[in-house]
Amino acid sequence: MNVLVHACYINPNKGSEFSVSWNYVLEMSKNNHLYVLVGSTTEDLGDYSALQNVSIPNVDFIFPDTGQAFKIVNRMYHSFLHFAGAWTRYIAYYFWNKHIYRTLERDKSLLSKIDIIHFLSPVGWHEIGYLYKLGKPCIWGPVGGFTNCRSEFYKHYTDGGLKIALKNLSNSFSALTSQHLKKAMKSYDLVIANTSETLRFIQKHYKTQNLEYFPENSMRITDNEIKNEAYIEKKYDNLPENKIECIWCGSLDDRKMPLMLLDIVSQVKDKNKIHIKMVGGGYLEKRIRLEIERRNLSEIITLCGQLPREQVRTYFEKAHCHILTSSYEANTTVMFEAMEECVPNIVFDHFGMADLVKDSVTGRKIPVADYETMCRLFAFR
Repeated sequence: MNVLVHACYINPNKGSEFSVSWNYVLEMSKNNHLYVLVGSTTEDLGDYSALQNVSIPNVDFIFPDTGQAFKIVNRMYHSFLHFAGAWTRYIAYYFWNKHIYRTLERDKSLLSKIDIIHFLSPVGWHEIGYLYKLGKPCIWGPVGGFTNCRSEFYKHYTDGGLKIALKNLSNSFSALTSQHLKKAMKSYDLVIANTSETLRFIQKHYKTQNLEYFPENSMRITDNEIKNEAYIEKKYDNLPENKIECIWCGSLDDRKMPLMLLDIVSQVKDKNKIHIKMVGGGYLEKRIRLEIERRNLSEIITLCGQLPREQVRTYFEKAHCHILTSSYEANTTVMFEAMEECVPNIVFDHFGMADLVKDSVTGRKIPVADYETMCRLFAFR
C-alpha cells in the first residue's frame, strides 16, 4: 500500500514528537511504501538538514519548498519565542501546511500513487491541516492537546501560571467552537486518540464515526532488546546497601516542573541513599543550578545538561528509578525508554501517565492533589 504520511516534525536523533514520527515511519515502512512529507528536523520549520542524506527502504522523504509568507512569520516566531512564540508558530505552520495542500491539489502526479493518507504529526489538535480535503481515505492521529494543565501545578510557573491559565481558557474555547476542527473530525475515516482522556473528550463533543485509542509512542523492541530475569536481578542487586540511582529527563522549563523535583527531594528523609541525574537544558537551567546549591543538594542531584540520546540511554541502563514531574504531558518517550530498561516510573496520575503506568507493577502513580500533598507523597514513594 502507498501511504502519504504527514510527519511535520521528524528526526532519528531527537526525542519527543520527532522520535514519535521516526518510529512510526520505521514500523509502517515494513509493510507499506511511504511518501513522507517532512516539515522540519528541528524546531525551525523548513530545516531538513538531519534527513538530507538519510535513506530507509520503502520510504521517500519529501522536502517541500516553502512560500515567502511562511518564511516571514517563521522569523517572527523565533523573534518572539518567549512572548508570543506559540501564536506565531501556529501562524507559520498554517502557511506551511496551506502551501503543501495547494501544491498537492495542483500537482496530481504524487496524489495519483497514494492509497491512503496518514496525518501523523504534529500531535496537537490545533495543527489539523487540510489533507483530508484531497479525496483520499484519511487517518488522523494519534491526536491530543484537548486536556489542560491543572492549577495545582502553577506554583513554580515563571509568571505565576498566568500564561498557562490563559492558554487553558483559549484551548478549551477553541476546541469547542472551531468549525475547522468539527469538519475534520467528521471527515477523517479514522481518528486515533493519544490518551483515554482525549478519547472521552472526543466522544463527548464531536460526531466522530471511527475512533480508537492508541498512545503516540510506537516504540520498537526487538527480541534481543527484551530484558531477561537475570538482567533485572543484577540491576537491582544489593539496593539496600547501595545508592538508588534515579534519573529525571526533560526540558528545564515550567511545563516539566524541575523546581518541583527540588521541593520533593528536600522532603526525602534519607537523602544519602539516593542520587538523581537531571538530564536536559532550558531557560530554567541557571535558576535550577543556583537552587541546588542554595538547598545543599549538590551531592544528591547532578545537573547533566542536554545530552545525545545514546548517552541518555546509558544512564537509563544504570538507573533504578525514573522520576517524571510534568504538569501536563501526553505520552512522553522517556517513559517507554525507562520501561525498556526495566526502570519503574514514578509519575502523577494524569494525562498519558495514568494510562501507561500500572501502579506497583511498572511504577507508582501519585494522585493529583494540592501542591504540598503531591510533594509529600512523591517524597514518600
